Amino acid sequence: MVIYCATRKCRTCRPGIAGFVTTESRSQGEAVRNVREARGDERRSMLPAPGAGGRSEGEGGQKRSACLPERLQPAVAVVCRPHPAFTLVELLVVIAIIGMLVGLLLPAVQQAREAARQMQCNNQLRQMALACANLESQQGHFPTAGWTYTWAGDPDRGLGKKQPGGWAFSLLPFLEQNALFMLASNGNPSTPDKAKIAETSQTPLPIYNCPSRRTPKLYTTSSPPTSNANSVSENNRGDYAANHGNMASVDGYRSCPGSYTDADKSTYQWPNQCNGTIYGCSEVRISEIRDGTTNTYLIGEKYSDPNSYETSCSGDDNGLFSGTDPDNSRTSALKPLQDRPGYTTFPQFFGSCHAGTFGMAMCDASVHRIPYGIDLEVHKLLGQRNDGKAVTDSGESVRIPD
Repeated sequence: MVIYCATRKCRTCRPGIAGFVTTESRSQGEAVRNVREARGDERRSMLPAPGAGGRSEGEGGQKRSACLPERLQPAVAVVCRPHPAFTLVELLVVIAIIGMLVGLLLPAVQQAREAARQMQCNNQLRQMALACANLESQQGHFPTAGWTYTWAGDPDRGLGKKQPGGWAFSLLPFLEQNALFMLASNGNPSTPDKAKIAETSQTPLPIYNCPSRRTPKLYTTSSPPTSNANSVSENNRGDYAANHGNMASVDGYRSCPGSYTDADKSTYQWPNQCNGTIYGCSEVRISEIRDGTTNTYLIGEKYSDPNSYETSCSGDDNGLFSGTDPDNSRTSALKPLQDRPGYTTFPQFFGSCHAGTFGMAMCDASVHRIPYGIDLEVHKLLGQRNDGKAVTDSGESVRIPD
């Protein structure tokens, strides 16, 4: 193994090298000391013996430098390399590339999350539709939409037209919420337990809230039901509405009894002037859906002003279990819309916060995504149960023979 001499005079070493490092060296200080000792040896004329050619053979045949002391052999050359590091420009380039990748990935992640929320919304609509089918199988008719918004659900009033609460309340026993349904029961159908009814209306249920719109919690109310419940400042809220039909207005078709006593009279004339599937004081049988259960709306997503998600506005200011009102019933006479800030002109139409489409459950419990650009005439026909027409896959209407 060749070493480099510090003397620059040895013919056996490469000229011009001014230092060496031995295997015994452990630091830069030792290397410096070794160089100094080598120079001292030079001054003492430690030259090769005559006739040796400047080299001597050691044991084992290893070549040694005769100009250096024995303890300095063998020696190895050390190559000093700088520590690797990023420059500022390289670091900025890496950060820029990472930023671009995040920018490309984030929209895809958001889109995937929205697709999952939309799927959950469809599943909730299907559960409600199946609950309606189970109620119809047990009671012989679809749920009623109740009386008016001043009334809330009372479990002692049954599940028919004498029930003042809305369809969301009537579905509770079929959504594994029978305990909540029976919370206000006192066994007396003539005298409501107002405190318990108010407590029921302050119980949020996730199944009635669209996951893309808002969380299940209590929201401020401006017109709580007070006819058979104590007044409250907050109550639960829903994001779905029943198919009232293709009548021009929900408010114009919600006449109801003024009291429990009136409703219990055998001579009371119950209203039946709507052509939807769930409306005020309704008891629609499945045999009355002449257009086919596949071609008739049942329950769908409703429009709401995004500025009022956390507060209240017209069409979104009552309790979830209140009677007939645009809060829980919508008409197909108006085109559906996607939620838009500031548009609060007494909305009575379907819609949602989802882009492109809104969810609608049909009377056969199937769920479809209906585009906002649906033809208004087709939309009207799908909302009417007995117009004698059915909508084909191409969107055309055909008359059903009598």
